[in-house]
Amino acid sequence: MGYQVIDSASVIATHVNKIVRSYIPDLFNYDDITQLHNRLASMAPRLAEDLSAVLNYSQLLKVYRALLTEGVSLRDIVTIATVLVASSAVTKDHILLAADVRLALRRSITHPFVRKQELTVYTLNNELENLLTNLVNQAQQGGK
Repeated sequence: MGYQVIDSASVIATHVNKIVRSYIPDLFNYDDITQLHNRLASMAPRLAEDLSAVLNYSQLLKVYRALLTEGVSLRDIVTIATVLVASSAVTKDHILLAADVRLALRRSITHPFVRKQELTVYTLNNELENLLTNLVNQAQQGGK
C-alpha cells in the first residue's frame, strides 16, 4: 500500500534534532567558540592568532549566533575567520561582520537552492537597491 513503518525512537530522534537545530543559536556558547578556535588553530595557527587579536569572544559570539540564526554553517571556519579579520578593520558591528561572512560564503549558502544548474532569483528595483546600499554604507560608517 506504500506505507512506511517508522519506529518511535526514530520519530523522537527526528523531533529532538529539529528542536536542537531551531535553538542552536541560543545553545551556542563560549565553549563552542573555544572548540571552533582550537580547530582553526590546528588548521591555520597564524589566522587564529590574528582573529583573537581583533575580536574578543563576546564579539565572536554575536557574529556566530547571527550566522546560525540565518542557518549559515560555521564549518568553513578558515574562510569565516579570514573575512572577520579583514572586515574587523572597518567595523566591529556584528550584523555587518555577519553580512561580510555571508558574502564570502555565498556559494555554499546558495548551493542547496540550485536545481539543474539553475538558481531562481528575485531582483529589486534600482531605487530600492540604492536606498538599501546607502543605508548599509551609513551603518558601516557608524559602526567604526
